[in-house]
Amino acid sequence: MKLLYWALGLSLAAGPAAAADGPGPSSPTATHALSATAMASVPTAPLTLADCYRAALKQSESLATQGEAVAQAAEYYRQARGSILPNLSTSAAYLHQDPNGLGGAVAAVSPADQTTTKLSAAWPLFRGMREYAALRATRDHITAAKQAYQWAALQLGADTAQAYYLVLAQQRDLANLQNQFQLYDQRINDLRYRVGIGRSQTTDLLSVQSAQARLKSQIDAARYQITAAQELLAFETGLPADALLRDVGDLPARPRPMQGYLDALESRPDLEAARQNLAAAKEGVAIAWGQHLPNVDASADYYFDRPGNLSDVRWDAGIAVTLPLFMGGVVDSQTRVARSQQAQAQLALEQARRMDVQALRDAYRKLVLDLDQATDLQAAVDLAQRDFKAEQHDYNLGLVTNLDVLQALVTFVDTQRSFDSVRYAAFTDDQSLESQAGRTLSPAGDTNEMQP
Repeated sequence: MKLLYWALGLSLAAGPAAAADGPGPSSPTATHALSATAMASVPTAPLTLADCYRAALKQSESLATQGEAVAQAAEYYRQARGSILPNLSTSAAYLHQDPNGLGGAVAAVSPADQTTTKLSAAWPLFRGMREYAALRATRDHITAAKQAYQWAALQLGADTAQAYYLVLAQQRDLANLQNQFQLYDQRINDLRYRVGIGRSQTTDLLSVQSAQARLKSQIDAARYQITAAQELLAFETGLPADALLRDVGDLPARPRPMQGYLDALESRPDLEAARQNLAAAKEGVAIAWGQHLPNVDASADYYFDRPGNLSDVRWDAGIAVTLPLFMGGVVDSQTRVARSQQAQAQLALEQARRMDVQALRDAYRKLVLDLDQATDLQAAVDLAQRDFKAEQHDYNLGLVTNLDVLQALVTFVDTQRSFDSVRYAAFTDDQSLESQAGRTLSPAGDTNEMQP
């Protein structure tokens, strides 16, 4: 889950790209900072998270690789099934031998030129039940591969959501900075008038202009951060990097009680895959131990052309029984290895279950914490905005200094930025929690919209 943020950090470490045009005023509700040229190159309808997820399902090589694992498991099942079915083959042979061997005695018994053509059938009747255990094991592997594919798809959904909300968060942060730039513009215009009539000092005007100049560099960096986040989303989905995204609501809904998520944990695809791997390992013990039992094989041949005294015998059939008496301890060793592999699979299942419970609890607590923090910050934004307006009013009355007004402005914008950052983090955490519970929700709350 943290891969996208790590990759973003690497791209930012390379330094911001060349600065775009100077920042201009923007409304506080602006969510996109794309140029007119970029907007003309992409569809006008903003993409939803479900749109991006569907594109990521088609784009992901890792998911396609997992799909190939499912196909391979299915072929292994067909191979195991084929091993218990009869084998049918045809053969032809030609033999020439010395007709003068043993003083011509060989030629009297067996012709010098011999041609044999036949149709043969062989059927393994009994293999110590190993063949049926192998069939069940390969069936378990198919189910495990399918569940692993589902889990990879869910993880891809969580990664896509993280990249999606990261783009929206960066775009919203740029809008907040541009709003701060606009407020500085308004403040500068007001101070110019006040300096002109002698009601404010020139230093007040210069301090605001200096703060606005510093803000320009932050806006340039924010634009680069948007580009880096868009490239990450484009890498995940294969969609254009400058595609418009649909913004989300204020906050996601509060999660249901944690016990509901814990109850659903056992149905997670990764745990089901681990259980199927354990079932296959149990069959591995039966496969190894079955080598102690006898083998029974049936065979039949039909001869189209047969040399010598048996030329008139057109067919034969038989049953062979083979009982292994001593294999040098190899079978016992293979059985012990199979039992060890079964114990290993059991431990892997238990470890996965414990780790999944811990990861789910962490995701749940993080979402609840972000929601609580966002609620507090939402109230703080309202208070900071009211304080900024009050400071402006008091400054006009000469009750506070220009520094007080600037501090109130910065506090208001920083609080708004903090709220928006936590708000988008809450949406990311909501998707992460749903993924930990074994399902991925769409932004509209439709549990089926983003299912692979």
